[in-house]
Amino acid sequence: MTEAELVSVFHSHLKITDALVEDLKENPTTCSAECDTLDFFWTKICLAVQNVSKEATCLCMAFSGPPIATVQECQPVLHKLESVAVMLVSVFYSLSNKNGLTLKKQVHSAVSDIIKSIHSLAQTILSHNFNISKEQLQKTGNVWECCDEFPKQPRDNTSAVVKAITQCQSLVSDALQEIEEAEKENGIASDSGDCWNDPDLNDDVPGWTDHDRDILGPSLGLVKAALACVKKCAGVATKSQHDGDDECQVANAQDELNERLQGVSPAVDELVSCLYPPLSESVIVQNAKDLSTVLVDIVEFLRNSPLTTETDGTWINFLIKAIHHNKDKLYQLIPGD
Repeated sequence: MTEAELVSVFHSHLKITDALVEDLKENPTTCSAECDTLDFFWTKICLAVQNVSKEATCLCMAFSGPPIATVQECQPVLHKLESVAVMLVSVFYSLSNKNGLTLKKQVHSAVSDIIKSIHSLAQTILSHNFNISKEQLQKTGNVWECCDEFPKQPRDNTSAVVKAITQCQSLVSDALQEIEEAEKENGIASDSGDCWNDPDLNDDVPGWTDHDRDILGPSLGLVKAALACVKKCAGVATKSQHDGDDECQVANAQDELNERLQGVSPAVDELVSCLYPPLSESVIVQNAKDLSTVLVDIVEFLRNSPLTTETDGTWINFLIKAIHHNKDKLYQLIPGD
């Protein structure tokens, strides 16, 4: 055996795992032969993940110390790892898009992380000339972590959408908390640093004027409306409200709601970031308009979607009125824009 032969074997293995990574990147929603049920899909894919973890451990053990494994010893280990990796990707592609694209995207992300982690492990072994290293152990740990986390994924589209909405809610809530804390300090951000404790520097820090504070009121009102909107979305996305409805139709509506919600947190951040003194009123008006547009779009979509019923009309109308009220109040305070 020569080291060159071992290098060649690893290069061949890396080409295969790299191809899997690229295939997942280029075809995130491809669907092959569909699994009969979601339960069957999860049974198959969790078993495939367990096998990847097992074979990655075997690869690490094969290069855990001298003597260096021979080509004859190494090839079966790499072939098994390649086989279970291909199986994992194959099972992923059996997840039907009918079950919801939000679910599929989250599973796609987790599968991609696993394939990337085993690719990185093999690269590390090769880069250290097949000698055991601390980095190799860390990369093996990364594989284990990705595989251990996988079964914790949402098991249906409703859970996947609620998870995404919860993340959005957390971001909006953090932005609101940040500006409310700054309000207590007259416009000084809470993360401004120790320089604000210096009395000489603090004298030069501009605060909000009375007019600025008038503008702040409806601006915060829009951010609060955004938070209320996201919270309501989490409620209507749950499956319990849609018993008897067409599952594919509900999944499509959940996916569209999730896509529309992706614009909320960035729009909130843009508005909040321009509320610190000195204010640029034209920027505030534009950002408030952008956030209002995003929110109204979401609420009007919900009004006509299978995710809501007539009884939801009350809070839908209330949210619409709250959004327009705060936007119109801003226009009155900044008439030139």
